[in-house]
Amino acid sequence: MAFSSVISIIIFNFLLKNELTTEAIVIRNFSTEKFNQLRHELRNDTNVPNIVNSEDGISADKSCRCENGKCVQKNGKEVCECLPEFGLKTYTYCQACECGKDANCSFQYTGWLTAKKTCICPEGYRVDGEKCVVDPCASKPCQNGGTCDVEGSKFRCSCKPPFTGIQCQNGPCSSNPCRNKGTCKVDGQSYKCDCVKPFEGKNCEKGPCSSNPCQNNGACQEDGVGFKCDCMEPFSGKSCEIGPCSSSPCKNNGMCEVNGQNFRCECRKPFSGKLCGDDPCTDQPCLNGGICFVDKDSFKCYCAAPYSGNRCET
Repeated sequence: MAFSSVISIIIFNFLLKNELTTEAIVIRNFSTEKFNQLRHELRNDTNVPNIVNSEDGISADKSCRCENGKCVQKNGKEVCECLPEFGLKTYTYCQACECGKDANCSFQYTGWLTAKKTCICPEGYRVDGEKCVVDPCASKPCQNGGTCDVEGSKFRCSCKPPFTGIQCQNGPCSSNPCRNKGTCKVDGQSYKCDCVKPFEGKNCEKGPCSSNPCQNNGACQEDGVGFKCDCMEPFSGKSCEIGPCSSSPCKNNGMCEVNGQNFRCECRKPFSGKLCGDDPCTDQPCLNGGICFVDKDSFKCYCAAPYSGNRCET
């Protein structure tokens, strides 16, 4: 058994037997650290308020003593407050923490003159053994409710479904599926789009112009509640449906085609003319009162007696 331990036991037993309430006990020939540890134990187990080491040159009085710290008033008493990066190991002695920059510590006695150090780390750091190291989870890298776990000097995210990725950053809305300013919301394992009117559909892809309502190469534009067509000349109307051929000017099943600002008729045989209104009988080719009728692509004349010939000319 160490000499200091023997001395402390003798002192302790002496105090118990004699029920002393002396103000101070002077102990000689102890190192500062061993003396401070012994003083801590005796203060806890006896009613002696002050135990001093005469070799330290500290007088046996009630005044505060604080190595590596300063004495401050707390609750009407002077107590030892340690400097930064020091921890209170005894009532009067602050020991260097050696936990890292800006880290503090505390000491808890686990046995006779044996104390366990606990590091108190600054923000952004965590305890690793008896040191403070950078905490990779301090910046909260895991998104969308993911749980951050430390693995060595790195972090690992445990993601909640349906999120994936190193930081749980990938989800059903990551690809921005909602069009036309729709808002994407996670819905179970999938997503749901809240569409801005007048858009609709799973991805807000359907709008007033989706059905291509503008005819004749008109340009469709949404106007908030519906659509508006910018028509190319000579077309007009809500859907650019009105043009030169709208009135069906071509007769006899002639085909109307827009021609610049006007129209042109493609006539079926045997019809001709601007509006396909002319046929082989239009010019009255039958003479002498003959009656003309259309025969395929040409005409025939029914001649009045006594006339004959293709045109009743004889």
